[in-house]
Amino acid sequence: MLNDLRHTAKHIIVYSLGNLSIKLIGFVLLPLYTGFLSTDEYGMLAILEVTSFMLIALVGMRQSTSMMRWCSSEKDEEKIKVIAFTVLTILIFFNIAFNLIFQPLSASFSRLLFDSESYQVYFRVLFVYVSFEILDIWVLDLIRIKGKPSLYVILTLIKFTTVLFLISILLNIRDWAFWGLYSAS
Repeated sequence: MLNDLRHTAKHIIVYSLGNLSIKLIGFVLLPLYTGFLSTDEYGMLAILEVTSFMLIALVGMRQSTSMMRWCSSEKDEEKIKVIAFTVLTILIFFNIAFNLIFQPLSASFSRLLFDSESYQVYFRVLFVYVSFEILDIWVLDLIRIKGKPSLYVILTLIKFTTVLFLISILLNIRDWAFWGLYSAS
């Protein structure tokens, strides 16, 4: 029983560190946001970020969480692979359908949220980002199912480092402050 508690505590700590690094991105980027963005651009970025969170929840429908639930009680590796593949197939289908429906509506989203069609390119990028983020969540949850906390932390740290690196490069391009912060994060 003591070994089970140690194992659980280790996983809690490691996965918490991985999740903390993802949340740390926003904290680290706050000075960049305030230093390079106007108040209007910062507000626009916040609206786009909240929109992405809502779309990730709606389109992904927490399928990877259901995958974790069904795989946690499964001992047969082949059945786990079938469950994971089925969820991946569903997510890919949802992502394709989502983009086929929503990409043409990017101008409508721009009008709805910003009273102008000139921001539709941000929504086009946002819709693609949502699709990749849903798949990223699936990958990280699959790693958790496999019980590989070190790999989980390594991947989240790579994501953290890549985002910071891309933002620092894109911020050096003079008129790309908003676009650089938006597209890299």
